[in-house]
Amino acid sequence: MALAMAKRTASACPFTPPPVAFTFTSNWRESRSGPLPGYDRLLEACRRSRTDGRALFPLSSTHVIELFDIASVVQRRDLVAVMEELSGFNYRMGRPQSQQLEVEAALDEIPGVTIAPQSPIPLIGPSLLWAFGKPWRA
Repeated sequence: MALAMAKRTASACPFTPPPVAFTFTSNWRESRSGPLPGYDRLLEACRRSRTDGRALFPLSSTHVIELFDIASVVQRRDLVAVMEELSGFNYRMGRPQSQQLEVEAALDEIPGVTIAPQSPIPLIGPSLLWAFGKPWRA
C-alpha cells in the first residue's frame, strides 16, 4: 500500500525533492546534566544538510504537542530556536491527509475500483494548521 501511496503522490511531483528527515522532540531536548553525547555533531550535520539543501526537517503535530509538555520556558525557547533553524517552521501533512491517501491507495488496489485522481497534495506546508489537517492560505 505504501508503494501505491507513493505512486499517487509522486506522479504529481515534477522534481525529486531532498530526503525528509523526521526527528523527535526528545532528540533535541537536553538532559538535566547537559547536552547528550554526540548532540553537537548531530546538530551540526543537520544544519549543514539543511543549508546545503540535502535534507528537509519538517515539524509535525507531535512536535507541537510535545513542546507544550515542556514545563521550562527556557528549555522550550531553546528547543523552538533549533526547530525553527532546521524546519523553517514547515510542517508535514497531518494525519487526516495521510489517512485519506492511505484509504485511496487501498481502494485503488481493489480490482474494478477506481478512485478519481485528486489534485496534488503538498506533503509539506508552511503552517501549523497543515500539521493538523487544515488548509492554510498562501
